[in-house]
Amino acid sequence: MSPCRDVMSISLHSGVMASDGITVFMADAQNGADYNKPYSDNQLSRQSCERLKKQISVENLITLDQRHSADITEVNAMNFTSVNGSAGDGLFSSGIELALGIMTADCFPVMLAGKKYIAALHCGWRGTVKGIIDNAAAMFAEHGDAPEYAYIGAGISKDAFCVRDDFIAEVKRYIDPEKYLSEKNRGRFFDLARLIKDRLKYHNVGIVESLGVCSYRDKRFHSYRRDGKDAGRSLSVIYRRGH
Repeated sequence: MSPCRDVMSISLHSGVMASDGITVFMADAQNGADYNKPYSDNQLSRQSCERLKKQISVENLITLDQRHSADITEVNAMNFTSVNGSAGDGLFSSGIELALGIMTADCFPVMLAGKKYIAALHCGWRGTVKGIIDNAAAMFAEHGDAPEYAYIGAGISKDAFCVRDDFIAEVKRYIDPEKYLSEKNRGRFFDLARLIKDRLKYHNVGIVESLGVCSYRDKRFHSYRRDGKDAGRSLSVIYRRGH
């Protein structure tokens, strides 16, 4: 996977192992791109999305008002307008040329594809321990499909994700965190990427493609932990192309 280097273009880190007909990528922060709430009156975000849609020749791009939940919404051509900008952290669709977008700034975007359906998930630690990947797998199964491919974009690495006792206590409400914790310099660090990969393995996702980049350490990507409230958002997208 390698980003586009055209200085006039949005920089895209594309997945290359998805089946024919699936396009998946993560757009980073280079060239001033920021996708924080493009469904709102955020002018920069709207401009970034319009640039991106023009670059990839897609008319319909949907994003959500993300809340760190495990809630996933099915979207199609009929409900596209009402779902766009609604509350939630995952999108699920069998639509053609309907681009599903997830915004992140240290959380991981996880994009899934089966034979007919696709999904885009906002996998921060809260949503992941609450079961957003499990919920997505269940939706695939309910529609007679299964996720065969996953693309994991940039997110915060274990070595940058120092956590406190209150974090560990909250995680314990849902899973045993010990497998994902390590100690260094008197601090405790959480391996969110490993948790995500474990959930994908549990659901028998055969191909898992990971960008393998830390959003906190790599300034090509937006990072809330690095930049605080001024952080923008990177955007990851998956869609099924028409014939």
